[in-house]
Amino acid sequence: MDTSAMARLITGLKDLDEGLAADDRLDEELEWMLPYYYVVEPSYLDRFDDLDALKKASHEHPFLHRQRCLEASFDHRGQMGNYWKAEQTHLRRWP
Repeated sequence: MDTSAMARLITGLKDLDEGLAADDRLDEELEWMLPYYYVVEPSYLDRFDDLDALKKASHEHPFLHRQRCLEASFDHRGQMGNYWKAEQTHLRRWP
């Protein structure tokens, strides 16, 4: 397996259709999560040469998560839900 394929597998982006980003048809949650990850680590998509639309979606609205995360429910979402609940708490303290 090449490095790009391994990175997609680890990040969960392996099954993501870049055409959805190119056509502005991203899932509402992914629409704000991608920019959040971009703020945390701007180079997270740089290792993928063929994901230009996702890169664009990631950096167009870098702080969209500040509003959308507060509106989301992460109940019954496991460990990742706990992560986002902690992020909600942080955002409520430091708007």
